[in-house]
Amino acid sequence: MKTPRSAAHAMTAYVEGLRRCLNERYPSPLDPNKMLGRQAVRLSPDTTAIFWTDTPSSLASQLGLIHDRPADLKAALLSPREGRRPGELEGSFYFMILTGAQGRAMLRSIHREKVGDVEDSIREYFPVARS
Repeated sequence: MKTPRSAAHAMTAYVEGLRRCLNERYPSPLDPNKMLGRQAVRLSPDTTAIFWTDTPSSLASQLGLIHDRPADLKAALLSPREGRRPGELEGSFYFMILTGAQGRAMLRSIHREKVGDVEDSIREYFPVARS
């Protein structure tokens, strides 16, 4: 059975999006000299949380620091929100949990929330984000 062209395009985009989120040094499509940071956190040997935003926001790249550099995450979350673009905190933050087994990825959960609400929740939940 031959895969329709639109389905093949969707599969390629899905895989490339996952590569972008999982890779610590992914080349920016806008500036090949700039590397984008990881937007994922490994929760267990077979489970990974992947996250992204639909508007320009530093939250997705900062959240990737939760295990490796918690002090940097704390500083970012405790900094004032001034200087942000209008609507940045209103953009959507997407979060999904993937489990891998036998070469397959299984979607376990997906969540969407406003960026500002996610930041507030992180401040309340993680001890690293409390002042």
